[in-house]
Amino acid sequence: MEQKKFELEFEFEIITIYLKTLNDFVLEQSRKVETVDEQADSAADGSLQADLFLPDGVEHTRRGPYTSRSGRTRVCAHRLHHLLHRVRHHQRAKSVAGPGKLIKGGEDFTFLEATIDEIQAAFAENKLTSRQLVEFYITQIENLNPRLKSVLEVNPDARNQADEADLARKRRSRDDQGRRSLGKLHGVPVLLKDTIATKDKLNTTAGSYALVGSVVGRDATVVERLRDAGAVILGKASLTEWYSFRSLGKIPNGWCARGGQAQNPYLPSGDPCGSSSGSAISVAANMVAVSLGSETHGSILCPADHNSVVGFKPTVGLTSRAGVIPVLPIHDTIGPISRTVSDAVYLLDLIVGFDPRDYEATSEAAKFIPVGGYKQFLNRDGLKGKRLGVVRNLFNSRNVSTIIPAFEHHLNTLA
Repeated sequence: MEQKKFELEFEFEIITIYLKTLNDFVLEQSRKVETVDEQADSAADGSLQADLFLPDGVEHTRRGPYTSRSGRTRVCAHRLHHLLHRVRHHQRAKSVAGPGKLIKGGEDFTFLEATIDEIQAAFAENKLTSRQLVEFYITQIENLNPRLKSVLEVNPDARNQADEADLARKRRSRDDQGRRSLGKLHGVPVLLKDTIATKDKLNTTAGSYALVGSVVGRDATVVERLRDAGAVILGKASLTEWYSFRSLGKIPNGWCARGGQAQNPYLPSGDPCGSSSGSAISVAANMVAVSLGSETHGSILCPADHNSVVGFKPTVGLTSRAGVIPVLPIHDTIGPISRTVSDAVYLLDLIVGFDPRDYEATSEAAKFIPVGGYKQFLNRDGLKGKRLGVVRNLFNSRNVSTIIPAFEHHLNTLA
């Protein structure tokens, strides 16, 4: 009952904030937070970049929350504010790093909220390079991570991987005049939950100091598939340490020893949920294009919901768990987190399939993967003509006189 009561209170708190004229409110709160944190951040910012790029990745980021921009998300009838983000898509609040301002080149490309389709179109039109995209996201991490604490390590090889992707694109363009695509994820940065093994300079620690410096035998299968597709491994995202199994019910969602307490980018006092909190926060705050999380019981869906992004939990066995720190194999699954449904599907298509290293689960699930993948089912007009249910008793159950009129106003706007 206490948990249910907290969840309801959390809902009301979010709705109260977002129905007070979204843009002005978010910008005003951002300025307030920056003013409060300015002195504290100035002492830490000087060492931030060096800390982020340490191969050991033993970064303790610091200080308070950050209120971020509005984002696009999946439909959830009882969380109407998510739909409002899509209505307000072209009235976004600016993040600390403005689009393209700190990046050499890429002036004709809007980095904030960029989708995979937009990124690939910009690549094809020579308006953007993978290197410029990686530089933008690293700048976002440097600016926002001291408050959000959602990224544990940035891959010191990320820039090199981006350069290799750009070179491969040039060669393909020269050799076949661009007739064949390199794939949706080629040259696109991806963050990985810090339980997904990478055989490189990054740690795989489940957010714990206990595994810092340990060496994995090989990449996780999902990472192998990302590398084969030309994706850039940008770094490792924070999580609730050891999936919260270090001490069930005692660790706050989003907390781990290595990163500290991760913050919900929309509401400083809000629960970021877990355990894939860092993966969801980083996508929501434009610190990466897409990310991978894992779920045993709500660990993708809950952070995606609370941080207003898209989370997709695949059926167990649809994606390989080989090379991922386990919790409960009969429930563990790896899935995408993104800002749009399309981006989630592109990433899903890349990582699904049979893996002999996870034979029993993937051999069964692979039978149900459609020929041609899941992207064929994407429908831009999928919501056209649909009816949305509105849970009115939830709002009428308390004295929320200021919320209900605002809620009705925005509901009428959507209608």
